[in-house]
Amino acid sequence: MKAFFGRLWSNLRFLFKIGVGVLILALLLRFFDSDAWHNTAGLVANKMPFVDHVATAVKIVGGLFLVIWGLRFLDRAFYKGRLKGQYGLKPRRSPNLGHFFTYHLLHGDDQHLYSNTRPLLIFTGIAILLVPTIEMFLWATAVMIVVQGLGVWLLGRRGSNHIGASGMLLAYFSFDITYGPIVHPGWSILIAVILIVLFGRSIFATVMVRGEGISFVGHVSGFLSGILATLFLYQMGI
Repeated sequence: MKAFFGRLWSNLRFLFKIGVGVLILALLLRFFDSDAWHNTAGLVANKMPFVDHVATAVKIVGGLFLVIWGLRFLDRAFYKGRLKGQYGLKPRRSPNLGHFFTYHLLHGDDQHLYSNTRPLLIFTGIAILLVPTIEMFLWATAVMIVVQGLGVWLLGRRGSNHIGASGMLLAYFSFDITYGPIVHPGWSILIAVILIVLFGRSIFATVMVRGEGISFVGHVSGFLSGILATLFLYQMGI
């Protein structure tokens, strides 16, 4: 009985954190739908075109938060870890292409989720602001998912099960720091410099780290996939 109430309290606390996230998202969306924001955006859009994407970035990043935290809640409260076992990516097993996508959204435990959430949301949001259209962001994301999925499936350790958004956050980081210098020189180069200064050391340490339960192949594939996504957009002339 004590264990039951302990799990219940833990799940309620986790659900409360999701509720706080939903509240913040709702307040941000209300602000970006206000006349004050539209008037401000209209005044600065010519000099700072990325402001047109800010509301969209908040929606996508907010949706991403709800998905990864919602799946973690379901897995911890109802499925008892079966989701991460069933929908992770297992190298050189009969390929299920859907797992190329789903394994990024699942996490082994709460700490795994916490450590990935903040950088994933930051780097994803910046990627949306950098590109000229949302379609190009989706193309870049598709390249990242395919490259990482193939990298993990072909080179990952047989018998392992890969989960977690670390590969995607590394992909968006490498995309963010290469898109400006390679594809669209200008203010985006300043963003690249700021990101390298603030996050470069920890990101490159994450790429190179090895250990039990750490997907070195997933991290390297993730970082390289962001660069390849940049080159893909460059070849498309975006």
